Amino acid sequence: MPAAATRRRTSRTSPPRAGVSRVLIYRHFDSKTELYKAVLDEVSDQLREATGHPNHLTESSLQALIAVAQDNPDGFKLFFRQSAQEPDFRRHADELRAAMTATAEPYLREVIHDENRLQWAAQLIPTVAVEAVIAWLDAGKPSPPTAADTITSIVGGTVTAIAGD
Repeated sequence: MPAAATRRRTSRTSPPRAGVSRVLIYRHFDSKTELYKAVLDEVSDQLREATGHPNHLTESSLQALIAVAQDNPDGFKLFFRQSAQEPDFRRHADELRAAMTATAEPYLREVIHDENRLQWAAQLIPTVAVEAVIAWLDAGKPSPPTAADTITSIVGGTVTAIAGD
């Protein structure tokens, strides 16, 4: 398992907190690496299922992203924060961020006409959205019914600032 994750959770401390034994965990996974990969695959599937096809943003995509984060906060943070720091697992987060960037670009093109600013925004907006969700989780998930509207406003403010027109 990646070093960042093993500092917080070990194979001795995590299973009891999850209500399972180490024996049960290792009956299904040959190593910590396999367990880590299984968690990342599960979160990746949850994100894809919840948010829809990566090339089609909808009004509900951000709400769906927040719902996955709310239902599986540790998995969400593992997917976007910790896996990005681990070369063996980085592809999960990189692939989804690349899809988010590609998806955002056509929408941003409607309001940002300078190509350099457009590329800047397309790269930044997925990061702003994901980090806003993680910050919301870290703050204790305040006001869940309005979280998507608040994060949409944050993203909109970022777009407005980069557009600069």
